[in-house]
Amino acid sequence: TALLPITPADTVTEYQISATLSDATEVDFPINLADPWYQLYQGEVTELFCTGFEGEDSTKDWTATGGWEHGAPMGQAGDPAAAYAGSDIFGINLAGTYKPKSSSTLTSPLIPVGDFKKVRLQYRRWLGVEDGIFDQASIVANGQTVWQNAFGDGGSSLNHRDSEWRFHDVDLSPYVKDGAVQVKFEIASDPGLELGGWTLDDVSIVAWDAPACGDGQLDDKEACDEGAANSDTAADACRTS
Repeated sequence: TALLPITPADTVTEYQISATLSDATEVDFPINLADPWYQLYQGEVTELFCTGFEGEDSTKDWTATGGWEHGAPMGQAGDPAAAYAGSDIFGINLAGTYKPKSSSTLTSPLIPVGDFKKVRLQYRRWLGVEDGIFDQASIVANGQTVWQNAFGDGGSSLNHRDSEWRFHDVDLSPYVKDGAVQVKFEIASDPGLELGGWTLDDVSIVAWDAPACGDGQLDDKEACDEGAANSDTAADACRTS
């Protein structure tokens, strides 16, 4: 066992695992040179939109082009043999790889975020894609690219191969427009090597609301908060300090 440090709310901790097995073999996790860090988000969030892609109705508000399929994973081309949760996922060609010289996109519905200032995409992924020099897997929010697979140095390929369901957090806050956000997952491929592509499960848009003194809510590190009754002069009142 190991303990991770407690960090402030609304932060992402990145970590690795280095293990020595009983036969003295040393292994590092995650096993993915293109993305060698696990992520852990710390903070209480408000769910604005969440789907586990369970059942046919779960995909009716999504727009897919270029080979996206909904259903149970088949374990082909490096893809998972089972969903992260439940039985269904959304992925590119569940029976094999994405196509050469192709473009595939999956677009979420437009999601209102209200007055929240901190908005994040949090989801589970199992992604296989060639080095970013050749094939590009991207996440786009309101027309802006917010994540893309790694690029190698040209001398050796840095293919992205997830070998497990990975939690991935992406800060969408700078890209919210007119009180809403829309997320798109896409892959653009060249004529060469093709891998399994995107496989998605448990996709959520969440918001974090910063604690505030005087909002009447007892937040982390607050001894008390009585809203309008807070006072720095009245006897026995909750102080702003």
